[in-house]
Amino acid sequence: MSKIISKHDSSLTIISYTNIGLTTIFGCLSYPYWQVLAWRDVLLLASGGALGLTAHYCYLTAIKKTSPSFLAPFEYTRLLFAFLIGFVFLNEIPNFYTILGSIIIVATTYIITYRDKRKASH
Repeated sequence: MSKIISKHDSSLTIISYTNIGLTTIFGCLSYPYWQVLAWRDVLLLASGGALGLTAHYCYLTAIKKTSPSFLAPFEYTRLLFAFLIGFVFLNEIPNFYTILGSIIIVATTYIITYRDKRKASH
């Protein structure tokens, strides 16, 4: 979907529409639970938002320049980073099912990518 939309709109336009829509939806859903945030929390949320926007922009730029099937394996490096961040900062150890699910996701992605490359070469 991103590849199709990126043919007609710029990355900044796509990011703007996405964030306006999500902010509106989740703002309405969270309104009954709203609490005033501490400055530390505001800074952490703003930092996370800036990093998320940067990552989204980079991803959309990459989608414009290459095929989604090429980018898919890189997309799953997030699993590795999630494991590392959870382990280092939150003292979480992934259980068997988390590791098994991750292996299945990564293996399936590589199998599909390999199959697509074989089809393209024939």
